[in-house]
Amino acid sequence: MTRLFNNQIMDHLVGLINTNLSTELGLKVVSKGNLTSLPAPQDLENWLNAVLIEPKNHIIEKIAQGVIDVTYNFRILFLRKRADGEEYLATDVEKAEKISELLLDNYTLGSLGIPEISCESCLPKRTDYESEEQALFDGLELNIGVVATEVEVKTCTHIF
Repeated sequence: MTRLFNNQIMDHLVGLINTNLSTELGLKVVSKGNLTSLPAPQDLENWLNAVLIEPKNHIIEKIAQGVIDVTYNFRILFLRKRADGEEYLATDVEKAEKISELLLDNYTLGSLGIPEISCESCLPKRTDYESEEQALFDGLELNIGVVATEVEVKTCTHIF
């Protein structure tokens, strides 16, 4: 019996972002992954803009009366090519906020398509505009912006 659903929740987040923000954010890639998923630096331009979603951890909060309360934590990276001379911080903030707003608009994630699980909340808990990933790209002198948003998903899994 499956009781933990990291992959299914990430798949749902990928679909939600892909369906609602691909055009608005000019996304070429929306996928599960992290920086190790990126192509070689010379191929990055053909790959951006992109959203990567990676699991960070899950915490089993409580088990009682046939229910397991689990909190899942994810990191969503929004990567984009910055234009030369661009006032990039304002653009990074504006575009990254679209992801947080989408999650807030869908805070229960709707139907996850999994009968055993219900989502109590999906909250963007923290957005970092000067992320550790950004420092990496700055160090490589690549004109790529990276905004990281930490997302918390609280669920109840019903054990039958």
